[in-house]
Amino acid sequence: MKTVLHIIDTTGPGGAETVFAELATAAAESGRGSLALIRGPGWVMDELQRRGIETIVLDCKGSLNIRFLLSLVSLIRRRKITLIHSHLLGSNVYASLAGWLTRVPVISTFHGSVDVQGRERFLAAKFGSINLGSRVVVAVTERLSRDLRERTPISAKKLQVIYNGIDTERFSLPKNRILRERLGLPDGALLVGALGNIRAAKDYMVAVQAIAILRQRGVDVHLAIAGQGSGPLKDELDAFCLKEGITDRIHLLGFVDDAPMFLAGIDLFMLSSSSEGHPLAITQAMSMALPIAATLCGVEEVLQAGEDALLVEPKSPEKLADALQTLAFDKGVCERLGAQARESVLKRYSLKTMKAGYLGLYQKLEK
Repeated sequence: MKTVLHIIDTTGPGGAETVFAELATAAAESGRGSLALIRGPGWVMDELQRRGIETIVLDCKGSLNIRFLLSLVSLIRRRKITLIHSHLLGSNVYASLAGWLTRVPVISTFHGSVDVQGRERFLAAKFGSINLGSRVVVAVTERLSRDLRERTPISAKKLQVIYNGIDTERFSLPKNRILRERLGLPDGALLVGALGNIRAAKDYMVAVQAIAILRQRGVDVHLAIAGQGSGPLKDELDAFCLKEGITDRIHLLGFVDDAPMFLAGIDLFMLSSSSEGHPLAITQAMSMALPIAATLCGVEEVLQAGEDALLVEPKSPEKLADALQTLAFDKGVCERLGAQARESVLKRYSLKTMKAGYLGLYQKLEK
């Protein structure tokens, strides 16, 4: 029996982790054995167990954990793994080295440009290992593929683009008032939503600054952020909101396990990131036909300016506020952008299309 070993070194929740779980499920549904190797408990483990995917926990702390590598090689041989599929830089390095040692084909998937930034330690050596041991390197956008070609030793012949996909049927709920009522908002208030964990690349400070600007302009607006977050970044957001007197306007909801229901409860979707690959939150919002205001942070390959969304320069709260204000008061623009966004998702970014792309690779490499 052909068996795929799926490897990721984050515990989620997040876009890469969701794709990881979907592909582990797709492998099992295709009649293959599907085994997931993760670093510890968390959302990923819970989601895999919910889906009935066999899971092994093995921590991989450290820049080059030889003990982990040897354990990985032993696992591959013991379980007679026929294909390894890893996600994100750390797992891609270990999977590639283990694949080279065991002669088992490896697919390495990259989800964002953060993995090719120059400040990463031993960047050339890590990508050299991936180039050595991976048969195929998948980038989730053309832009990311270009970054990998230009900034790393990855062979262009190994690179392939497969866009992240979502369940478009699940993300097609009609609008509802559940979130609005939960937050106690009046009928006339504008509710903007953002979906993603509080981390540096999301640049939520720009988001709350844009809301502060809209309040100064007299717009009755609220922002709901669905995503985990604690520590200095959240503290900075809290301090800014208190200083600007908008604490009652910014709602940090924490992790939301029902993304479709959250998106069905907001009026507009906002992305304020400084850097992105192919965030699932964007395609989820597109599938819900939501009007979108986003920064030019890597998503412009997915979002066509003026067709699917309004796009502005990153780190510009004023321009982001302008885009949100346009959407808030132009129903025609909202309807046109939302309809086109939904159509784009159905054509290019469905879960079915993504699974077919990877399963095609599995079949090719298993020969």
